[in-house]
Amino acid sequence: MKSILLILVFIPQVLVFAQSKKDIKNNKIKTVTENISKEGKTIKDAFYRYDKNGNILEEINYDDLGKIKERITYKYNNINEKSEKVSFDATGKQTAKETFKYNDDEEKSEENIYNGNNILVSRSVYSFNNKGLRKDKKTFDAKGTLIQTKTYQYEY
Repeated sequence: MKSILLILVFIPQVLVFAQSKKDIKNNKIKTVTENISKEGKTIKDAFYRYDKNGNILEEINYDDLGKIKERITYKYNNINEKSEKVSFDATGKQTAKETFKYNDDEEKSEENIYNGNNILVSRSVYSFNNKGLRKDKKTFDAKGTLIQTKTYQYEY
């Protein structure tokens, strides 16, 4: 009987630490706080807030003194694909923003990166082969000039 009791006590902790989207959703976890114990002191390291689908809505990272270092918010489209990520510094000032678009096959087809003033810095566009696998990623600067092409090769 004692071994069964021990298993029941440890199961919730294991599930929280796993932090997979499936575990978050199935266990209806709303928030997770990560703490670090060092030199006899416990300080907050990170905080995460989730929606009912297990998607992360907010992430807060803390410095070595337990003060907010960075805050990140996330938004999702109607089929739970990440559509926006916005980063803020310790004072709450926006430092960056990323937006994401998806094709009809639910593959990420475009990502846009903005600076803290919501001015476009770069745009990346993905193309796919006839099997639905990524063929390439073309990155353009704010003026639309191609600055990089990454190609993907597959071995079957």
